[in-house]
Amino acid sequence: MNSEEARRELYEEAKSLIDPLLEKYGCTFENLCANSRAPLYAVVRQEIYVRLRRQRGWHLAKIGRLFGKHHATVINAIKRWDEVHGKQDKA
Repeated sequence: MNSEEARRELYEEAKSLIDPLLEKYGCTFENLCANSRAPLYAVVRQEIYVRLRRQRGWHLAKIGRLFGKHHATVINAIKRWDEVHGKQDKA
């Protein structure tokens, strides 16, 4: 299985959590997987990372694989979310 197939498989597993947020923010999954640092995409990625981690119990590497990001990127995004929204916020 190549990385794109693995990513699609992970997406299918998380689709029920991700799709409502994509609709809410008006973006696509492909937008979020790109290397864009646009504030909108960064916020959406952060919220999804937090929800996958806290609501689904996904480990950091798995979240990173879904988006084609390193697990350290996921850690930093979750820290950023917590700084802005507070750690108690379950997203």
